[in-house]
Formats: sequence, C-alpha cells, structure tokens
Amino acid sequence: MKFIFAFFFIHIVTFSTNANLLQCFELFKREPFQDVQNFAPLAVRSKLTEYLRANKDIPAMIKTTVSGDVPVILVNNQTLPKLRSLLERSAGFMFVQQVGYRNDHGLMRAGNYIIDVDTPGARGYGELHQTGLAWKSIDTYIPRRGDQSYVMIETGYLMSKEDLQTLEFYQKLRRAAVFRIPFTFGGAARKDFPNMLENSGENCFGFCKGATVENDIVQIKNKILRLSPGLDIERMMNSDSMKTYFDMINKVVLKANVDDPDSLHWGMINGDRELKILEDVIPKQISKEAQQVFINWVVALEANKKYLALKKKYQISTDGGYQDINNGQVSFVLIYDSMLKKDLFLNGNYSSPGVFWSWDARNQVPLR
Repeated sequence: MKFIFAFFFIHIVTFSTNANLLQCFELFKREPFQDVQNFAPLAVRSKLTEYLRANKDIPAMIKTTVSGDVPVILVNNQTLPKLRSLLERSAGFMFVQQVGYRNDHGLMRAGNYIIDVDTPGARGYGELHQTGLAWKSIDTYIPRRGDQSYVMIETGYLMSKEDLQTLEFYQKLRRAAVFRIPFTFGGAARKDFPNMLENSGENCFGFCKGATVENDIVQIKNKILRLSPGLDIERMMNSDSMKTYFDMINKVVLKANVDDPDSLHWGMINGDRELKILEDVIPKQISKEAQQVFINWVVALEANKKYLALKKKYQISTDGGYQDINNGQVSFVLIYDSMLKKDLFLNGNYSSPGVFWSWDARNQVPLR
C-alpha cells in the first residue's frame, strides 16, 4: 500500500512539474508571440524571462537598463533552432563589431531574414535588382559565418502580425526596386537607376534604422505631384479605388517570393489589372509608362508612411549602436557570437569590443 501511494505521489509530482513547464511554454508561445499586441513591453520581457528560465539550454542573462531588465540571449548554431518561434514573430536592429576593420556595420532582421545594404550591384550574395540590399536567410547565414570572430548585437522587438507585415511590405518594395535610395558610404559611385530618390542617401546604419523615411515621404509626394500637378494626394489615398487597390497589392507583395526576381520586381504592382482598378485616380494626360511610375510612387508613399508610424510606435531611433536597449519598447537583446564559451553568458561576465560601440559587462546578472 505504501509503495502504491509513493508511486502515485511521485507520478503526481512529475506530472505537475511537466505540466508547469508545458504551461510556461504554451503561455510564452501563445501570449507574447501570437497576441503580443495585447501585452505591455515589460510584460513581454517578463514572459520571455520565464521561458528562458524553463529552458536552461539557451544561454541567457539579464541586463539592467533605464527601462528595466532586458533578457539578453546568445545566438549561435546550437541555439538558433531553439529560438525559431521567437525570430519568426519579431524584428531587430543590429550592428556587427568589426574589430580590425575601419568600421562596424549596421544590419536589421525581419523575421527569418537578415538584411543589410552596400554598394548596389556589387553584393552578389543575397542581392536582387542591383539595389545593394542583401537578404540572407538566418538559417544559412549563421552557419555560413562559421567561426568568424565578428559579433552581432541586436535590439529585438516582438511585434504583432500586422506590424511585421508592415515592415515586410516596406522592405520587399525596396528589394523589388519599387523605389531606391542612393547608397552614399565612402563616396560610392551611383548609377542612374530608375525609381531613385535623388535627394536622399543612406549608409548601412541609416538603412537598418530607417533614418531617411520621413524625408523620403516628402520627396515621394513631390514625385507624384510632378506627374499629376495640383493633385489632392490625401484625398486620392483615401479613395475607394485606392483602398481596393491597396488591399489587393498588399497580398501580392507579401505573397511574392523574396528570393525570386521573377516574383518580386517593380512591375508586379503596376500591370494592366492594376491600371484598370485605378483608372479613375491616375492622371490620364500622361503615357502608360508614366502611369505605371505614378502607381509605383503611390505605393511607395503608402509603405513609407506606415513604416514611419511603425518606427514611432516602437520608438526606434536612428542611433547606430545598441543604445535603444534603454527604449521601453525593446523586448530582448540577441548577441550572435559563434566563438563564445557560454560560461561567460551564464555568469554575466560577457563583454565584446567594437570599433564604435562596445558591449561591456556592467549591470549584467546571470539568469536565476
């Protein structure tokens, strides 16, 4: 009888422990990820910290900032598969610490893709349409880095599905060359590409933080008015025709294969079907080719306005380093370090030097 009771007690305790872990995982998966828009940022951090405590095979620590405690997570070949659901429901802004080179480098992450910008037409790996923008699947990029000593540090934001789609829509339009922003680092030569915002310019850090968006909106409006002088742009953007068009084209762009130039290109949004839908709002006095360019600028305007609103919502600055860690909207920090011995992470003593921005071990504690 005692044996049966003991067995029953152990079974109940084991079941209860497993149930708590499962409940923690499901809570983490369901609430901060799928329903993140219903949670305050600090609550998201708390749920993420709970999950990391329950999954000790993911090295993590806590960094205390002016906005509170932020989970800091190690990313390498071993931890990457365990962070899949986190990556798929978040975006981040990062820089590479390139000690031994003259500059650090800015990048961003949109879900499962890492994106950066360099000289147009000179990228090769990950570039489409000579935009200078390289999209690299994180599943291939992290292993491809191998044992490189360069460390990447990312401030990450869990986002709602709608916000992630806003980010993806803007970035896909740029990848498709619907509009272009000149690359200006190191006096890079600029070709006379179509769909160019001539009075703009960005380097890698400006790109990853969307530094030119507000100025680009002004330029895009001027492009539209040159094709249709005197147009009431706001009235046009709120017309029934434009709403119908945007509903359709949003699905087209989001569905397009990001790695296929035949699927993602600047003409995907201005074909005969699109011209027909917008026949009552596009200028009649210009050629068909000019009408197509008009549509491109209208779509670019919509994407830039929504992207600017997204930046403001998450308080994303134009700072090139990781100072946004003090931003109360930040959900976590990811440190991509393939060379790291995880003990430094687990005891809170991790640090890493950069050319412009270094990560120090101040205000760090192990995850208890």
